[in-house]
Amino acid sequence: MARTAITYTALTGNGTVAAIPATIDIANGMQLAAATPESTVLLITNTDTSPHNVTLAAGDPVLGAGMAVDQVFAIPASSSRYIGPLTSSRCTQKDGSMTLTFVAGHTGTVTALLNPRGI
Repeated sequence: MARTAITYTALTGNGTVAAIPATIDIANGMQLAAATPESTVLLITNTDTSPHNVTLAAGDPVLGAGMAVDQVFAIPASSSRYIGPLTSSRCTQKDGSMTLTFVAGHTGTVTALLNPRGI
């Protein structure tokens, strides 16, 4: 199955852009295409009354090198967490995306914030 797309919200110097959250898709997972991890911060909410883990998939090895493992982040009950900035070599897939997986019962949203250069 195809993962649900997450769309970037680019931050601006004057703060006039409203963030675009995407509803968490437990069944399919989620994907941020054309990711730039070093400029990315993810805001993940958990509206459930239990804590849940979110897994950021390890990046694909380059030329067979790389021993990265999936990164797991704990999101407390009825709370949210910012994750990032991240490292390309640690979480970028061969197609240039980043992928997230959620556990059963996790409800909430994911917002991908892009901090462009020069702000």
